[in-house]
Amino acid sequence: MEQSGPVQPSAVESPRGAHEVSVDSKGRLKLPSTFKGYFETVQEKSFFVTTIDGKLLYVYPLSVWRQNEALLESMTGSQEEMIAAESILGIANHYGADATIDGEGRMLVPQDLRKELGLNDSKVWLKFEKGKIVGYSALEYKKMLDAALEGIGSKLQAVKLKGLR
Repeated sequence: MEQSGPVQPSAVESPRGAHEVSVDSKGRLKLPSTFKGYFETVQEKSFFVTTIDGKLLYVYPLSVWRQNEALLESMTGSQEEMIAAESILGIANHYGADATIDGEGRMLVPQDLRKELGLNDSKVWLKFEKGKIVGYSALEYKKMLDAALEGIGSKLQAVKLKGLR
């Protein structure tokens, strides 16, 4: 019997930090050992590798992707929301493919997706966010860091006022 949601025992913490890894010449993404270990611990073996914005790589455990897929397929409401859901699902399905992690901690990134995101035989920065892996090309990672650093003094002060130590 299949479970409806991701298996996430409370004692297992998700990986932290940004990890620089590579996509090899055969299109395999080498996952950091902490990511591989996390997925082994929570018993996730199947993944959907895609993009939903044409800029970033997303590696969804299949249980998480199924939840997104159900949400997108069932969206009702305004015509704008329905078109947005159809667009996101269309992009994800066009570039995406199912994947598994091999014994060496690698997974295949679809060729069209690698080409679209500029990930052929290159470095990728991975972060774990909200149950999925997000991958950045060098260009997109630099953009993200630059945006985060812009006005960091006032951002930091505001968050410190809320209790950041």
